[in-house]
Amino acid sequence: MIAIDLDAHWSEIRLRAKEIVAREPALGTLLKETVVERDSFAECLTYRLTRKLVNHSASIDVLHETFMDAFVQQPTILQHIAYDMIAVNERDPACPDVLTPLLYFKGLQALVCYRVSHYLWHVGRTEFALYLQSLISETFAVDIHPAAQSLGLRQADLGRQVRAAFYGVEAQRIQRGRDDVKVMVRYPLDERMSVENLEELRIRTPDGHEVPFDQVADFEITEGFSSITRVDRRRVVNITADADKDIADLGLIKASLKDKKGVTGFLTTITDNY
Repeated sequence: MIAIDLDAHWSEIRLRAKEIVAREPALGTLLKETVVERDSFAECLTYRLTRKLVNHSASIDVLHETFMDAFVQQPTILQHIAYDMIAVNERDPACPDVLTPLLYFKGLQALVCYRVSHYLWHVGRTEFALYLQSLISETFAVDIHPAAQSLGLRQADLGRQVRAAFYGVEAQRIQRGRDDVKVMVRYPLDERMSVENLEELRIRTPDGHEVPFDQVADFEITEGFSSITRVDRRRVVNITADADKDIADLGLIKASLKDKKGVTGFLTTITDNY
């Protein structure tokens, strides 16, 4: 892997931040606090991500110290993160520059946090690595065991293998008259009927070895978004959203949802229309 000039990478990030502030002053506070007023790439990452995680944590100071220590003790983490940011910018048509993934893409943000968790696991701070993993899962809705990275596994690898085992992989497509017949390869029916089958699933690592699923991933059984809930025979839909506390007033958002002093709130409007 060719080393990235982190000073040049950091300079580009700062330049993009200043350009965005000039075009969109409403983002001035976010970008100044996250990028412009930071002294280094490591401090920028730490500031942005610890404030994402602090919603679920008791101490931002502990998180800040942990992230900075990881970046100082293992500088290659910054190299990998820089590669990740550049790769997202080059491959995602919706990404205009290298700064955007760090600011808004939770996949990249989660990956950075997992790199820190992976470092903690390897230096023996396994309890804090697991704690950080739980924060990442709650904040970014992704979850992979910190030990999995030491085996070369990514969340995408786990997802592909679980999907292949239970849904199947198309091995062949046969033309029969006007129809296509898909030939799918997957586990037998009696081996994909329950949660126990998932727990017993063997995950293949890049070096060809197999490990139990529960050693490299955690899963939680929750109600699927596709389920239909009714109250008094009327269909009910739960709507969830994540708000960025750096640029949004949560109190104002909550107040706008409710009726007050003759003014119809947003929830009432939605109910009347739908």
